Amino acid sequence: MRNNIGFVNALFKIRDEMDGMTYTQKQIASGILADPSAVIRSSLRRTADRLGVSEGSIIKFANILGFSGYSALRLNIAQCLSPHEIDSPRESSGEHSVLTETMEKIIRSMEVTCDLGNDAAIETASRLLREAKRVEVYGVISSAVVAVDSAFRLMKLGFSVKAETDPITCPLSATLLGPGDAVLVLSATGRTHDVVRAVQIAKDRGASVISVTGNAASPIAKLSDATLLTGDSGASVTNFSHNIRFVQIFLVEALCRHIALSDKERQTERQAEIDRIWAEYYNT
Repeated sequence: MRNNIGFVNALFKIRDEMDGMTYTQKQIASGILADPSAVIRSSLRRTADRLGVSEGSIIKFANILGFSGYSALRLNIAQCLSPHEIDSPRESSGEHSVLTETMEKIIRSMEVTCDLGNDAAIETASRLLREAKRVEVYGVISSAVVAVDSAFRLMKLGFSVKAETDPITCPLSATLLGPGDAVLVLSATGRTHDVVRAVQIAKDRGASVISVTGNAASPIAKLSDATLLTGDSGASVTNFSHNIRFVQIFLVEALCRHIALSDKERQTERQAEIDRIWAEYYNT
């Protein structure tokens, strides 16, 4: 990584100025920080598609950072990264380096997620879920396993909840929702057709929608009453990021923790009930 005196490191500058950025600018910043090498390998149009913003927004973002345009920003990022960091996938010298590299990527995605200002969205999502009569969790393809885990986590907190992970049954199940119900939807890109359709149906029937996605400009995010943004969109087909699953779990865990802390007495009683059931199971 280049660190000459007088050289402006775009990655450092983005991280330092992120708190004062607008919503769209934070979305662009998070996508760049989560996978800067993808910017180097991609055209302006591909980067815009991957981050879910317009080409003009990226050019304006580059201008705000002091660059003449996207090409200048991309060149700077290339100069910031070593050739080893630019190569994808990176070669590892042994088992330890593979573990360390994987850990660092996951941690970096979580750090960027924390920088996106999700606290207000978590508070809103927590309230909507606590007010809901029942909850459905939608997630397909790579988000399916996270949807099942999220439903189990919410069930432990005392919610009447079920997970739908089939592209066909998600929209069908949404037709049974109504006012007072809530949907928690997990989608890396926020554009999966059948999930968007299910969310639209749920919204039309009066259900609250909470999304966990890496794309603030996506159809699912626009339909949501609360959007928890991940610092990794996982949206590139040629360079698919599996970090998105860890970040989704991270955000759902933070949401569940907020719920538990918002009603400690109820959660204490709930945990005691779970302990009794599990004790009976393991003692048989």
